[in-house]
Amino acid sequence: MRNYFIKNVILFSVLIVFLPNCAKVNTVQESLTKIKAPGDFHTRHIMHKGLWLALSAPPDTGKLARIDLQTMDINQNVLPIPSDVQIFNDKGEHLFLLNRNHNDSLTLLKGTNAEVAATFAFIDKSNPQAVSRDQLDRIWVTFYDKNFVQVLSADLKEEIKNIDLSKLRDDTNQALVDSDGFAELSSLTHYGDNKMAILAQRLERTREGFRANSPSGLIYIDIFSFQTKLDLLDILNPLAIYSDNKNLIIYGAGDQSGKASPENQRGSKYKYTEGAVNPTIQQFDTVILDVYKANYSDISALITYQPAKNEYCIRFDNNNIYCETGDYVFNKIIRVDNALFVSYTKNKSSELWVMTLDGKFVVKNTLDLPITAMSFGP
Repeated sequence: MRNYFIKNVILFSVLIVFLPNCAKVNTVQESLTKIKAPGDFHTRHIMHKGLWLALSAPPDTGKLARIDLQTMDINQNVLPIPSDVQIFNDKGEHLFLLNRNHNDSLTLLKGTNAEVAATFAFIDKSNPQAVSRDQLDRIWVTFYDKNFVQVLSADLKEEIKNIDLSKLRDDTNQALVDSDGFAELSSLTHYGDNKMAILAQRLERTREGFRANSPSGLIYIDIFSFQTKLDLLDILNPLAIYSDNKNLIIYGAGDQSGKASPENQRGSKYKYTEGAVNPTIQQFDTVILDVYKANYSDISALITYQPAKNEYCIRFDNNNIYCETGDYVFNKIIRVDNALFVSYTKNKSSELWVMTLDGKFVVKNTLDLPITAMSFGP
């Protein structure tokens, strides 16, 4: 079923419904502020045809939705999917779908109708976390519950390499795998001409769930020789990693568990170069729940959480532009040119908010189910 969404919200002169303080809809119409980010953000993002949403219906099923970034129409029923998935852009041409709901697998989807192009099944209960192609077009996958990285062929027909990291140690002989037996491999990105950089969260597994632990791990793998190198970093619960080829930008979430000390309930941003002794560090006074940053721009969009206040905030370019208190309010964010798309869930209400970069103008769109993942795609 296709629903009218928002027409022409991201163009240079865009009309958007005005909601003072995000309250009820007004008839006043204003235009979005034009902000041109470094690297000509608008030109680069206009290449993306769609914004894809994973909508969850626990415990077993969900569905894939797509927003046409030209017309702003939304189709909330593109494809039935499992309830626990992650989605990733594949060069704007395809969409990666990581299934973590028992039958762990990677599916390559093509076109606006998400046609299945190929599927690769993983070891059950391996808990895949992230996927990315290298410069040779091969597909790399990380896992929470396995201490290896799988490298797959471009068409997903075969495994090229299984890189065992279970015995990896740094230059001081400290092990990657901590006392619970898992490194919790997560985000990954290209780095330089011949490396993949992979985060290891090294979480502590307790009866109450995961606890952030320090140090975390940063693994470099040569894409030709598959040689590995480990750096242990003073980053609590690394959440996301980006590369500008010269540097790696790593965001630490901080400890999101209820038993964490106030000092550990702080996110961080590291600008890190391989082998550097003193990375550039920015500390936050909140936990970071989600982050979106383009590799070619230093401007980021964050969702933060302050446990002491039970306050969720949307942060853009180092400024809080909107905050709200409550239980599990904001959880996913992505920037599309001059607007932020933010998932909102409260009191069983599921919405997609589209707001200006200063947070003053917001359009709220009701969805059938909560958003659990967002990504650009075809």
